Amino acid sequence: MMDFLGTLIFLALIYLFGYSLLRFRKREESFELFETLGYSFGLGIGIIVFLLILYSLLGIEWNRLNIVFPPLLFSLVLFAKKHKGLVSKSKIMFSQKESCSVFLIVLTAFYLLIQTLIRPVSAWDAWANWFFGGKAFYLSKTIDPHIYKFANFENPPATQLLLAYDYIVTGNQNDTASLLLFYFFYINLLLLFFSRLKDTTNVLNALVFTSILATLPAVMRQAGRFDIGFIDLPLSFFFLCVILLYSRLKDFKHVLDLFFIEFLLGMGVLVKNEGVFFLFIMQAFILLKIFKKGVLTPKIILSYCVGFLPFLYWTLFKNIYDINSANYLLHGAFQISRFSIIGRSFFLEFLNIQRWNIIWIYFFVLLFYTLLRKKFKNISFLLPVSLQLLFYIFVYFVTPTGYEQIHGTIDRFLLQLLPIIVFWMGTESYEYIKGEKFFKNEKK
Repeated sequence: MMDFLGTLIFLALIYLFGYSLLRFRKREESFELFETLGYSFGLGIGIIVFLLILYSLLGIEWNRLNIVFPPLLFSLVLFAKKHKGLVSKSKIMFSQKESCSVFLIVLTAFYLLIQTLIRPVSAWDAWANWFFGGKAFYLSKTIDPHIYKFANFENPPATQLLLAYDYIVTGNQNDTASLLLFYFFYINLLLLFFSRLKDTTNVLNALVFTSILATLPAVMRQAGRFDIGFIDLPLSFFFLCVILLYSRLKDFKHVLDLFFIEFLLGMGVLVKNEGVFFLFIMQAFILLKIFKKGVLTPKIILSYCVGFLPFLYWTLFKNIYDINSANYLLHGAFQISRFSIIGRSFFLEFLNIQRWNIIWIYFFVLLFYTLLRKKFKNISFLLPVSLQLLFYIFVYFVTPTGYEQIHGTIDRFLLQLLPIIVFWMGTESYEYIKGEKFFKNEKK
């Protein structure tokens, strides 16, 4: 029980650290409560990860006093300053038909919470990579490169660092308690998704698509069931954070908004290798917008460079300590003969209703209808996703893997992009159904 209490304290610190950073934001347009919680969670995780990396570089030992007191003191100092307008005070009252979706979401979240609390870590990648690395960092009290050589893995260190931080705070290594971290990624993903979609459409539409996302079997498996401890859902959380903040970036009058985007982009790089390509995709979109607005100022440049720092750190770390890396992207031969295997794998995965229900079928129907009517109002959400998906497909063409490897990873790749895609589906569907009586009189 004390281990679970310690993990709850760890989670509370994440929110506290992230919210304190969010308090630097002084723009008039405030976040609503759910959106504030979601971004606070992402930023708080980033603060903890970067703090442990900094301590490792400076040779400062990780102990409870060193890793908790400085950011806690910083947060409390910021809380002493009152910033008005950070969190919107608008209240949400659910109608009877909205309550059905709320009940389904809450019931699913409660079920996954019970599943999280009653089972140990069972997924291979979870305990062989993330939890093993977390324990090793916890025992060594630093990022020891020998751990990577001994375990023969090359994964970025963010998840292992978070688990090590949890172990230090709780004073014990209770893997089941630490699984709450992954469950909270799911909760904050839904909070962000609902809050932003509600602002874009209305409450009922946002609840319907939030419940669709929450109850997809592929999502539920990593949120609290058999695959909890995998990090594709956490990576999708950071991808969604970046896209939603980018959609708010109408101008660059508030440089801090750009800083938050770059900060969260950097976290994606340190969560999983797939975050690297997403970093370069989004940096290209951001740079184009900077030139289009003509706001190439020193503050903008400095904020823009923040996203590259984690990538630079991790690249240098692997090269300095000769961490093995499968550089198929640089040295692998493009094998066009794999086209049939890759195409068949994606086709079968899109039709896998046991994992995805009919979400992909609906997506392609909606996409075809949107392109047919030439309504491209919300299509910008899909541009980064499309490029990321093309990157995944390219990887399959250059890596020497068979059907089994493709079949075992394709669902994870799609899960990383799923929340953004479902968000687009929610915004696009609303364009066609907002005139219907069922949705017409619903409040924003």
